[in-house]
Amino acid sequence: MTLANNTVYQMKISDYWLLARHDATINLSSFSQCMCFGDIFDSSTNELIIADFSQYFKDIHSNLEHYEFKIKTFKGIKIINEISHLEAPAGIIIFKCKGKDKIILDLAVASGPYIYVYRKLSPYYKYILPSLQPQLNELQLWEQAREGNLTAEELREKLEELKCELYKFTSRSIRYHQLPSNHLQEFFNTYRVIPLEKQTVATCLSKMSKQYTGPNSWDCLIVGTESCFVYIYDCVSHNNLCQFSLPSVPVHLNAVGSYDIDYHILVTCRDGRIYSIKRGETNANLYVDAESQIIGLVRTNKAVIVACMDQTVRGFSLQGRPVWRVIHSCEILTIIPMNLISSNNRNHEIYYILCLSDGSVHVYCDQHLCDTCITWIPSIQNNDTNNNKSDLSTNISSSNLDSTKITVERQNKNQSGKLIDYHLKKPDPIVACCFGKYDREVNTLVLISQGGHMFILIAKRSANFIPINVIQSNTIGKLNSLNIPKKSKLFMDLTTREQLNAPQMYRQFMRDLCFIKRSVESNFLKMLQSHSNPIPIAGFGEQIKLNVQVQGLGPDYTLICEVVQIKDCAMSIVKGLCIIILFNASVYHVNPVLIPVATIFPCFKYRYTAAITLIHETIKEEEIKYTVCCRKKWFVRVDYYILGECSWSLSNCAFTFPGNHKSGMYAERSPNKEAHVVQDDVLKFFEKENRPFSLVDVCGVLKNHGKTAISKALDDLSEEGSIKEKAYGKQKVYVYDQTKLPLFDENELKKMEAQSTNLSVELAEEQKKLKSLVEEFKKVTSSLTKEEAEKELIQVNEKLNKVKAEVTALKSKGPGITEADLRSVSEGRTKMINEWKKRKRIAMNIIDAVAESYPSSKKQLMSDIGIETDEDYGVSIPN
Repeated sequence: MTLANNTVYQMKISDYWLLARHDATINLSSFSQCMCFGDIFDSSTNELIIADFSQYFKDIHSNLEHYEFKIKTFKGIKIINEISHLEAPAGIIIFKCKGKDKIILDLAVASGPYIYVYRKLSPYYKYILPSLQPQLNELQLWEQAREGNLTAEELREKLEELKCELYKFTSRSIRYHQLPSNHLQEFFNTYRVIPLEKQTVATCLSKMSKQYTGPNSWDCLIVGTESCFVYIYDCVSHNNLCQFSLPSVPVHLNAVGSYDIDYHILVTCRDGRIYSIKRGETNANLYVDAESQIIGLVRTNKAVIVACMDQTVRGFSLQGRPVWRVIHSCEILTIIPMNLISSNNRNHEIYYILCLSDGSVHVYCDQHLCDTCITWIPSIQNNDTNNNKSDLSTNISSSNLDSTKITVERQNKNQSGKLIDYHLKKPDPIVACCFGKYDREVNTLVLISQGGHMFILIAKRSANFIPINVIQSNTIGKLNSLNIPKKSKLFMDLTTREQLNAPQMYRQFMRDLCFIKRSVESNFLKMLQSHSNPIPIAGFGEQIKLNVQVQGLGPDYTLICEVVQIKDCAMSIVKGLCIIILFNASVYHVNPVLIPVATIFPCFKYRYTAAITLIHETIKEEEIKYTVCCRKKWFVRVDYYILGECSWSLSNCAFTFPGNHKSGMYAERSPNKEAHVVQDDVLKFFEKENRPFSLVDVCGVLKNHGKTAISKALDDLSEEGSIKEKAYGKQKVYVYDQTKLPLFDENELKKMEAQSTNLSVELAEEQKKLKSLVEEFKKVTSSLTKEEAEKELIQVNEKLNKVKAEVTALKSKGPGITEADLRSVSEGRTKMINEWKKRKRIAMNIIDAVAESYPSSKKQLMSDIGIETDEDYGVSIPN
């Protein structure tokens, strides 16, 4: 039997990193500029905000009228919030805004012609980008359509004639030109009566300080638009501070400094050039011509690093002079800065992370490679049928047929890195990443792969990202480090960190403690005031979960409620429910007020909507009571509040039933089940199973009854004599009374045993026959047929004739090289390599001797003299 071997790829992670999480089912799709970290809830822990494009890429070919984008917020390993957007986000960022008495962190999302600002994930403000004047010929076409001079098909034909200028038109004309024929008339009737407006679209988003760089300064938002403009907005007054015109559409923004003092903004554009904007200048000036489309830009303390689509990474000085260039073997997907906070980074070097299309992720410092974070190693996977059957019990299946279980195992001691047992037929490249503080870990790297997987890596505290293949200068008087044990070194590092950061650590601890106390007290007070803490009662086992969302920026809102019943045991349905909305009629208008709810089945979502209009704005917050009830039973109440400027905030809306509330709280008033019902269920269970059980075992099976009711039923049945009770210490064991069971005939039992023995013998014989047939079938299927053998013989003869022809051609050219000549060439090569090593060693010894008394570094000395090393050109001495 032949074995078929397929080459698969396995992920390998560097020893400098720890794999904190790998989620293969999250199905995310994003870009690096749409990912950020920030403490948006002021809880001293950073959350992860990602703009998810997965639904857009899923529906782009099937739905031309509606796309859905999600802004997802992660805390720990959970998604705590989702915000829907109709336009594709061009960038998201966390910025500082001035509050009443402190600086507040807000979230800004650039989407379409707007910039949405969220405070604690609630809508707070919306910037509208300046509109533009539409093209004259486009305006005339829509005017003729509004007057009835053009039909839907004629308008489509006119736009088709002007498709060479279609990129200058409004989004309405572009969308109308792309619509299928069956949707043209509906779109035409809807929009032809609406005046034509041309709105620009945001393409990039960044920030910089307003007054000065410090913890108490708020930020300004910098926005690049499709109309080749860059706008700067004040986050406090919401005014447009200034604007700059560019020769091309901006793609990336990088700003340093403060607006009131001095600032410098670098803008990468679609024409492959970088433009510079400085304070006091009215126009943008050309900074660098990258000679290729730009993928990303990173600014360090002494260089500007640009990744281009021609597979190169170029380094420029701060004055715009080219310094170095690195050519990569495959395409570059993304580049982000990496500001490592570690005791090993004493020089405060700013690294950058480079993701390539072969799936590898690299850490660079200038042009030097410091670490390869992720690589893909080819391996051989055996697809033999028997091996697959034996592996089925250990693999974890998923929706991706190429992937298998996800575990972490160490390599051999002589190899570096960790192999992740995550196999794919081809590498899964990283398309988006973000580095920063996540939760409480300061050096966290979040990666999103092309397949939708999310990886969370944490840099080790002992990680030292030093350039590879770069000769380090010797320090005078430097002693060799002592071989300190790992545990002692860990205690020394902790002691040093506590000594250096003792006040900050104490303040952080006290702040966290006060925050926890305040949160507990606040939640407890809300529970007492809103009566939202249900208490379980026996005899009612439903669980209902309410998910409520508020959409809209005002004054019209849409309230969406999802009702879900969760049932652990048998099927159960809830009937006769309705939703009542109580509100202040002088402030709100709600339609409808009473919403009938259909019959609720377990694990199904039932969605209902209500339209809310704000009639009169009040300073005092008004309450809307959202109540789910039935004819004679009240279940739960969810309260919503309006907090300033029509932004919404809702209380906890996930409740677990059953609920028995104290006075003033809603509770179900249905009577408990009769005791004899519980006794019948318990007695039937013991009679069916006919083996000993404890109280805990019975409660674990009969989940539809409470523990108290089951305990009382067991006591009553034991007194009646239906079951027997036996005490073992403090625990009681119950068993069904064996005298009440029917007696079995001995002859019948012997007859059944003989029948069972005969059937076992017949089963063994049939299994033996089946095994022989399977072996014979494998032999027949594994051997070649006559036609296949003849084809293989023809192929072998062709290869043999080809090899003979090559041998004949080589012999006809004359005698080959002799053994003496080969030995002479090999000795000459070895002599030259030794001379190369000798001269290089002598030269480096001379440079080291001069560098000991040179005021600058060894690298600067070599640069001043003009010495170029083999490593500068990627040349290594052969073995």
